This record gives sequence, C-alpha cells and structure tokens, in this order.
Amino acid sequence: TWVEEPGRPTVRADHVESRGHVTTLSLAQTDPGHGGRVWDEHLAVRLFFPDSGTSLATRLTARTSPVSAARGLPAPEAVFPGAAGLGYARFALDSASRTYLLGHLSQMDDPLVRGAGWVTLWDAMLEGEVRPMVLLGRLLNALPAEDNELDAQRVLAYLDDGYWRYLTAEERRALAPRVEAVLWNGAAGAATPSLAAAYFHTFVSTALTPDAVHRLRALWAGEDSIPGLALSESDLTRLALQLAVRGVPDWRAVLDSQAARIRNPDRRAEFAFLRAALHDTPAGLLRIG
Repeated sequence: TWVEEPGRPTVRADHVESRGHVTTLSLAQTDPGHGGRVWDEHLAVRLFFPDSGTSLATRLTARTSPVSAARGLPAPEAVFPGAAGLGYARFALDSASRTYLLGHLSQMDDPLVRGAGWVTLWDAMLEGEVRPMVLLGRLLNALPAEDNELDAQRVLAYLDDGYWRYLTAEERRALAPRVEAVLWNGAAGAATPSLAAAYFHTFVSTALTPDAVHRLRALWAGEDSIPGLALSESDLTRLALQLAVRGVPDWRAVLDSQAARIRNPDRRAEFAFLRAALHDTPAGLLRIG
C-alpha cells in the first residue's frame, strides 16, 4: 500500500468517557480514495490534560486499532494523533481538539509537538475546518515566542502561502500592518542570521502597505538595514524585482540600476529574462509574446 499505490490515510482518534475517565480510545483510518485500503504504521497519540499531557505509542494495523494504555486515564481536553511527528496521514481532529490546539499550540514546550501541530492545523484549513484568517492570526501570535528555528521557518512558510493564496483582498489589507510589524521585528531580533534571513524573505514577499514598500526601497538603496544580516547580490536583485512589481514611482530606474550592479553573469542573464515580463501595460507584455 505504501510503495505501490498513491495516497495516505485519514486518521481520527475516537474516545469514550465515563465518570471523568477514558473507557476506550481507538484510532480509525479511512481511505480517501474510497478503495478500502489499510495502511500499517506506528503512531503516537497525545492526550492533553489541564496541567499535563501524555503520549501513548500504538500501531495502526487495521481500520480501527485500540489504544489500550489510555483506559482509565483522566478525560482529556484534547486528543492529538500524530503529535510525535511519526507516521504519514491526514490527522483529522475533532472540533474540541482543533479548538484546543488553535488556542494552546504556541505555548507548548515540545517543539516537535508544535511542529506537528502546525502541519495538522494547516491540513485542517485546507479541508475547510479552520478559517484561513483564524489560522494566520494564530501563526502571527506564535512567531515572536518561537525559539525553534525549524518551527519558525515552517510557520513563516505557512504565513507567506496563506497570506496570498487563502485570504481575500480585504482580509489581506486588514492583516497587512500586523504581518509586516511581526516580520520586521522578527528579522531585527532573530537569534541567528539564517532565521533573520527567513523573516526578511517573508517580509519582502508580503510587504503591502506604503510603509513596508518604503522600507523595501530603503533596504535596496542601502538607506536601511537589518542588524546582523548582510544583503547579498541575490537579495538586492529580488528587492529590485519586488519594487517593480509593486509599482514604485521610479521602478524602471531601480531595475536599470540593479542591472548595472549585478556582477555574476548567470544572475545577470536571469535578471534580464525576468525583467522582460515587468511591464505596466498589457501591450508591453503582448510585445514580449
């Protein structure tokens, strides 16, 4: 099933409570392709209690597999299959668990649980179970306190993708000042150059308000900087292209100046190729074709 056929299972956790304790907990898998397939994999289920949590290892070998170690435990506030980062599936959360993760994920101590949680919540958004504006708000809440670089980069990638692909234009305009402030502050205060670069690249990609575009212009011109982050030739070239896309008043002069700056012949050829697509009239683009 894993090697010769496409797809992955959808895995849900089902539990029954009695008098404040778990009587049964099981994992149920379904085949999104409606072929009745069964995947065999090792998983871990995390139960969240008011002041603690516990992970229970299990093996999924049938359409329904019991997690016998859960019997008798206190009734959990949330159940998260796949929290240990093991396994490949769409882990479908019940509404209570989904709400719990949205509210508490960024405060959890284990970076692996946080990383797996963001992946699961992103899947939930793609399935229409979480509104994009809600998830992006949680991502923005999480970034200032996220001290794990891999998790931070994952959150930044989701923020960039969700901002342009899943928000309406009105939602994007409403969220833009907050997005730009979080990203700029993150770049300025990042603990490592690589994390500062990740914040910077996301800031460049999402800059929308006049103030943010002005900052892009100042960075490109060398009139502003990010502490500890030296902008490369590729960074400056990208800034020039982004300024042109955003239609700053002197965008043609910016492109001319950047073309003269580029020393690497491959990058110069790439820039010339991309520049041909930057026209402010449909007629200009038609001439390229």
